[in-house]
Amino acid sequence: MPRWRSDIMHPVDIVEDIAIGHGYANLPEVLSSIHIDSTPLQSSNLHRRVRMSMRGTGLQEIQSLTLSNERDQFERTGWGHISEVTVISNPITVDHTLLRQYVLPSLMNLLASNRHHELPQRVYELGDVVHGGENKSRVSWACAEVGAGFSAAKGIVQSLLRDLGAEGSLISFRPTEESTGPWIRGRGARVFVGDTEIGEFGEVSPAVIQSFGMRSPIHAGEFDIEKISESISDPLQ
Repeated sequence: MPRWRSDIMHPVDIVEDIAIGHGYANLPEVLSSIHIDSTPLQSSNLHRRVRMSMRGTGLQEIQSLTLSNERDQFERTGWGHISEVTVISNPITVDHTLLRQYVLPSLMNLLASNRHHELPQRVYELGDVVHGGENKSRVSWACAEVGAGFSAAKGIVQSLLRDLGAEGSLISFRPTEESTGPWIRGRGARVFVGDTEIGEFGEVSPAVIQSFGMRSPIHAGEFDIEKISESISDPLQ
């Protein structure tokens, strides 16, 4: 192999060169004679249904970095460590020193960056978090809007659980523990399906909102996708 062909790193690169020389337009179009049936992963189907439900409530999907920092993840929100935190050994900025365990702080930062835009702003993210060195999926939403609070957040939760096929008799709401989490006292709730806690929601405390540099009222929530999968059977499986 000529030394100047540093772009060739794999046998596939040689095949690509041959195809270019022959001409892609000259390659025959032959359909495979083998029929292969495929079935979507259960997790992929669940993610699709969660996204459809979130969009149905008027939320816009965003994607943010998995990188975060101790202040945003725990100090500002009042949440504790779910498991051992995965720390970045050589961070290039103080904003990205660890892999997040919660998605909501990323949404709060997004709303803070867009606070000069008109309200309402309604966003959600179905993204990865890292717990004990393992990737997990969580869905979170945050709505900056005037005149909406706990009841609006509960409506989103009920819509999501209904769309996922949860039995109403198994769903229960319990108050969040005081001084735990970003919620106003008495306006936060933990969500259970049977005996499994799948997430929590509520009105975000003004102190938390101000710590992110905002002043508008915000209601939000966050759910564990794995816990949802365990407690709500997929009707398509």
